[in-house]
Amino acid sequence: MENKKDDVLSTASFFDKMDWRRNIQFHLDNAIKDRHTNHYPEAVNALYDCVAAEYPGFSAKKALAQARKRLEEKYTHVEKLWLEQNPTKRRAQKYLYHGHLKQEMCYDLFSFIINLIASKRMLLLGVKSVETGQQIEYEEPTEDKE
Repeated sequence: MENKKDDVLSTASFFDKMDWRRNIQFHLDNAIKDRHTNHYPEAVNALYDCVAAEYPGFSAKKALAQARKRLEEKYTHVEKLWLEQNPTKRRAQKYLYHGHLKQEMCYDLFSFIINLIASKRMLLLGVKSVETGQQIEYEEPTEDKE
């Protein structure tokens, strides 16, 4: 009996070949599960590292680096303002507020990554293989001269 798989032409996309979809989905699920825990920043960083790559025709690494830099500047500014307005707070209160801001920054980065994934359709299931068909023969049109 002849193996049918040998007659199949592969039309896998870049994401299928590199198996990025499964890796992204795994880290995305972990980040969603860890949302209100102390492990959330680690899960978002793992998702960031997973998505940040040079894809054909698109640099996710550059887009994510710009977004992370912008968010770090924003939350650093917010923390400085809070510290200026609350100079007499205890060290524990400052520590808790810093942790709260870190969680919020991670959530904003997570939201950016989700929107990036959605806009580039990185998690859509593609077709890994399609059976080959017969090529249609080209026939020259004939002119009937009467």
